[in-house]
Formats: sequence, C-alpha cells, structure tokens
Amino acid sequence: MTIGEDRIREAQAIMLKYRNQKQSLENKIIKDEEYWKKHQWGYIDAGGNETDRKSGSAWLLSCIISKLADIMDSYPEANFVARMEDDEEEAHILSEIVPVILANCGHRKEYLKTSLYALKHGGACYGVFWDGHMHNGLGDIRIKSVDLLNLYWRGGIESIQDSPHVFYTKFWDNEQLVQMYPELTGKTGSGFELQREYLHEDAVDNTDRTLVVDWYYKKVVDGRMQLHYCKYCGDTVLFASENEPDNYPNGWYEHGEYPFTVFPLFQIADSLCGYGYMDIAGSTQENIDILDAAMLKNVVAMARPRYFLNNSAGINEGEFTDWTKEIVHTDGNLGEDAVRQVIMRELPQSCLQMRANWIEEMKETTANRDVNNGSTKSSITAASAIAALQETGGKVSRLNNGTFYDAHESVMRQVVELIRQFYDTPRVFRIVSDGGTEYKKYINSHLRPQSQSNALGQQMGLRKPEFDIEITAQKQTAYTKLSNNELMIQLYSMGIFQPGNAQQARMLLKNMDIPHREKLMQQIEEQQTMQQMLDYYKQVAMMLAMKYDPEIAQQLMQKAGEDGSGQPLPQGQASAPQAKQQMPGAEHPIVEQARAHAQETSRI
Repeated sequence: MTIGEDRIREAQAIMLKYRNQKQSLENKIIKDEEYWKKHQWGYIDAGGNETDRKSGSAWLLSCIISKLADIMDSYPEANFVARMEDDEEEAHILSEIVPVILANCGHRKEYLKTSLYALKHGGACYGVFWDGHMHNGLGDIRIKSVDLLNLYWRGGIESIQDSPHVFYTKFWDNEQLVQMYPELTGKTGSGFELQREYLHEDAVDNTDRTLVVDWYYKKVVDGRMQLHYCKYCGDTVLFASENEPDNYPNGWYEHGEYPFTVFPLFQIADSLCGYGYMDIAGSTQENIDILDAAMLKNVVAMARPRYFLNNSAGINEGEFTDWTKEIVHTDGNLGEDAVRQVIMRELPQSCLQMRANWIEEMKETTANRDVNNGSTKSSITAASAIAALQETGGKVSRLNNGTFYDAHESVMRQVVELIRQFYDTPRVFRIVSDGGTEYKKYINSHLRPQSQSNALGQQMGLRKPEFDIEITAQKQTAYTKLSNNELMIQLYSMGIFQPGNAQQARMLLKNMDIPHREKLMQQIEEQQTMQQMLDYYKQVAMMLAMKYDPEIAQQLMQKAGEDGSGQPLPQGQASAPQAKQQMPGAEHPIVEQARAHAQETSRI
C-alpha cells in the first residue's frame, strides 16, 4: 500500500484521537510554564480586590534552578564497552568520536534545555534524527529537545515505543515551505486547530505559517518490526518512506525504533510524563504568595494612614492631603471627632510563622535545603562537616541524575545505530586528549553485520557488533576534585608511587574505588619498567667502566657506597686489577648488548 490522501486522512484521525487523550497533560504543561514565568496569580483564587497588588515570589524557581545546577555539574559522558573481544577497538573509537558528534550538534545546550523541561513539567523528550542536509549534504546526527506539546502518542502507555503511531508537529514559514515543496502552492495556512501553544509574552502571528506533521509508524514485515516515516501537510504527502521501497527496504531507520526518548522525572502509572517540581511544590508556592500579598497590603496600609472626616467640619481635603501645605483651612468648628485616624493593626506573629513554615516545607519537599546552596547553621564551621552535609543532602539530585543518565544511555544507543546505518562515507574527527590533538578517519564498516567463522563446515551467519554503555559524569564537582587531589597526596606521602612499591600499589589500587584507576595503574607500571631499565643500564655502565677503566670505576663505587647489588662496599674490596679479572670478556653477550645500547643512545 502506498501513502496517499486516504491514508493521510486515517492518520489525521488517529492524531486527533491522541491529541484528545493528552489534553490534561497539555493543560498542565501550559500552567507550569506560566508558573515558571511568575504568572501564577492567573491561577490563584485568593479573594480580595482585583486592584490589590499581587506579590509573586521566586522560591519555587530557586528550587528548580538549584536542581538544574546540580544536573549540569554532572553532565554525562558515555564510555562504550565491547561485548566481544573482536569489537574492543571499535568500542574505543566510538568512545572517542561520539563526544565529537555531540559537540557538533550542540548537545550540551539541548541537555540543559531537556533537563529544565523535565524539572518543570515532570518529563521530557529527546529526538535523535539523521539530518541529511548537514555538512553540505554529507549528513550527520542531530539531537534535539522535543516539546511534548508537539508530540502525540497513544495514551495509557509508559514507553513511547509501545505506541502504534507517533506524530511530531512543527510550524513552518509559508514562503520557505513553498520553496522546498512547490506542490503546496495555494495549500498553506492550515493546522492551527491541531496545535496547542503557550501563552506567549510576545504578540505571535501565525497567519503566515503552516503546520507540518512528521508521522512515524511501525509495520511487521517478514516477522521483523520496521519503522516508516511520512511527512505531510494537510492532505498532501511530502515524503513517505513506504512509497520508496527500493531506497528504504528496511524502513526509515534500520534500528526499528521511534527516534524519540521520552522519560519521566518521577514516574506515575500509565503515563509517559510523570511528576515534576511544579506539581510537588506549586500549591506551597501559592500559599506563600497569598500570605505575601496580605502582608504587603497590611504594610502599605500602615505606611499610608487613612482618616475619618466629619462633613460638618468643613475641612479643605485638598490642603489636608497635601503634605506640602503648612496651613489647612476649615469652614466650621473643629471638634475632637472632626478628624480621626483609621487605626491599622499589624498582622499577628502567627502569619509570619506560617509563611516561614511554608518556605521550610518547600525546601524539604524539593530537597533544596540551605546546606545544598552553601549555607549552614552557625555551629557548623568545619569544611569536612559542611561537605558531608552537602553530600548527604544531594541524594535527590543524584536520583534525578540517574534518571537523566538512563535517558542519555538510550540516546547513545540510537546514536550508535545511526552511525551503523549512515556513516558509510569516510569522515575525519579531531580528537583532543591529554596526549595532544589527533585526527582520525572513521567509517562504519566494522559496525555493520560481520560474517562469523564456519563451524563444522557450516556458515554461522552474520553477527552485529553490540556494546554496553557506561554513563559517568564528565566533570566532577569542586568538592570531589578536592577530595581526589587530597587522596593522591596521601598516597604519594605513603610512598605508594615509588617504583619499588609497584606490586603493593597495584594490589591497593585494584581494591579501591577511585576515578581513572586503570590509568593510574598503567602509569605505575610504566614507572616501574623505566626504573628497571635505568637500574639495568646503570649496572651495564658500571661493568663497562670496570673493564676499560677499573680505577675510575672503583672511585665511583666507593663514592656511591654500593656494589651494584644494593650492599655497602667495604673499603679496599675488589681492587681494580681484581675487578678487571672478574668482569666478563668482550665476547660476553651482555657486554655486546650494552655496547649496542650505548651506541644507539648516543646516536639518539
């Protein structure tokens, strides 16, 4: 079946059904965004006059920003580990080139945007696409943060891969759209009724834009799930992979999954999008704002006194209310009751205490205590105690990081699959490491299915290289760096890094959980090897000196106080002639090897 107008109308009906199923989520997202913009008074019914001044505090925003800072302090880094020995080199190359791919598509910015979206709305979405227009048509991977208002899926599922269809919508400029797709001439300017939008701060005019829909759906072909893709506008098909079976025999993306990773912050049943901090502390923020508004109204009323004025007093109100007038004229007799001040009472202390309690409740429910922001009680002054409190208070942030790391792992798996499918043309990556800058050429030939060796004369089929993905923090916090530096200083003071203690150092590091442990053990082994070579050349040099100039050799041995075996050399031991006789002859292999080494070293 080809994709035509009939199939598009069927897809449009499914999309409208999905849209109705997520009305509640869309309303919540729009409301959360208004709270983020401090427009929460549009949703608060606190009574009073409409002209009363509304105070909108930023306690909830502070909590979310603090969580976002913790997340970005632990920006993830992917390390690829081969599942089979034959793929170790490919895993190492992927660990080097994937960070370059992420940097080229601005992944850090998208990670920040997606994390903030999840903190506000309780869930977020990554889109992992192949953009054939990048790099002058060579194409590359693009990772984007996807607004859930623009994404439609079947309701009541907890994984977007379980939805039969997924729709992704976007408004396009009419002029640009007609230039790219001339068949849309005269058919633009539709789709406004399908797309929910935020309450914009600016005046947004959509009359010159048109809604374009990306439709993803799955089909079972020969027992294998295939993913197909169709782009349409109105009833017009702009592209359909199913209409080009020769170009896309395995579907749009060969991995067979939707190019979206939707994840919840705090999971709720039968929903892709979970609970966020706006849901947890939104009502508390409302209570704080209501009390703030009442306190502000009371303070303003006390700062601007009001008066009861008897009409029979004949007081000139203009002069009475003008504080620059020294004389106020009256037409009648001023009695004691002619003017009386309206007495305003201060709010009781219980109101102030309740406001403080609401603030403390928000800090506790969002795990944004003072210690997380660097403040502690005056009785706690030790740096180690403060650091321990911060580490303990950050357990919720670590929980959030675990959620974001799981989503990042799913994104990295799709990145590998897109590399496997589309990186069939050599391309060069600039790899920057501690050893300097290196340019590596890469092609996906080793990622494609590999032929397996024959067993008993039978072909074992093809094997697709698979990798495990380890997600760690790319940059550690300042406290973690300080702690690791102090640990290195302690190990150095204990003599762990001395070449003679290499065996003990390996046993110690092997059972320790410290960053870059393998690299440190490798450096210790290299130092041990270098020291062994130096000791060897030292002995060879001393033997050559004793053979060709025994007197100088004896002087050097007495000065060093050693005989080459680590034992003190007594005075008078091994005179020069005796030493010369004890030395091996010129034909001895060790002497010839030493002379060759000496000549090579001199040449270098």
